[in-house]
Amino acid sequence: MHYGLKIRIEPSRTCSFIHLIQPTGFCVVLFLLFGIFLSCQGPVGSSKPEDTDNKTFTFKAGGVDISNSEILQAVYLEADAAYPNGGISLDLSGCFGSSIDYADVSANIKSRFVSVILPDSVLDINDASMNETGAFKGFASLKNISGAKVTSVGWLAFSGCTSLETAEFPELLQIGGGAFGNCLSLTAADFPKMEAIGSSAFYNCSSLTSVNFPQLTRISQYVFRGCTSLVSGGFPKATIIFDHAFIECIVFENLTLGPSYYSVFNDIFNGISGNTITINVPSANMANYSSWAGTAFFGPDVTIVIAGY
Repeated sequence: MHYGLKIRIEPSRTCSFIHLIQPTGFCVVLFLLFGIFLSCQGPVGSSKPEDTDNKTFTFKAGGVDISNSEILQAVYLEADAAYPNGGISLDLSGCFGSSIDYADVSANIKSRFVSVILPDSVLDINDASMNETGAFKGFASLKNISGAKVTSVGWLAFSGCTSLETAEFPELLQIGGGAFGNCLSLTAADFPKMEAIGSSAFYNCSSLTSVNFPQLTRISQYVFRGCTSLVSGGFPKATIIFDHAFIECIVFENLTLGPSYYSVFNDIFNGISGNTITINVPSANMANYSSWAGTAFFGPDVTIVIAGY
């Protein structure tokens, strides 16, 4: 079954690439009760590769606007229909649209996708809708996602992506609240241009071991709550740290900050017991942090040591 989008199948040595036919000639957009469907002239493939449960197949889409949630829904459904077994790597690099949003598909279909490549046109991965469903929330098998030009990841965008290991967004500037919550397999977060982050953005990322946000100035409350493997964090421009930022980061031991701070709230290290936490600051500015050494202000069960770099 095809959901209004005609396809052609191009075999390769390793797998088959399915392309949505780009409009080249007569094209009709039909507005029906079930959404927007695209029908174009062109050949339609009739054969499929043999499907197996333990293989990953690439579904490559092109020429459609994935900022339209109904079209995106059709892409997901086409991919699932084309490959009823195994995992699916979804290559959207040939599509267009400045954002990507939630598309209404079942949890079973969401679980089919193991990787996603976004087109360079996509700048925003949108906030969750009113029912608190982010663009990729609940894609439980998704391991990798990349978007070369993405600048914004919205509220709850990847919440519950329990298999997510890497998120490659080199141009990312801001992350919404809870965006990567419960991404249990995420091991590192390195966003060199990020300037703003929402509360609880990485809560319960239990495999996260290090974070590096060299442009971030404000560390939000509860942002790393329950990151039980987090050892170090680099924030050389941060001047404000909100309460409970590192609560329950039970192995945390190394925090890098800049030359001075404006405000640091209580209990940023609550839920951490017996750890010695080294605060690394520029050597010329260590005096600015002298009042931190030995204090229980940031957590009653940790020892603070100030070191220069």
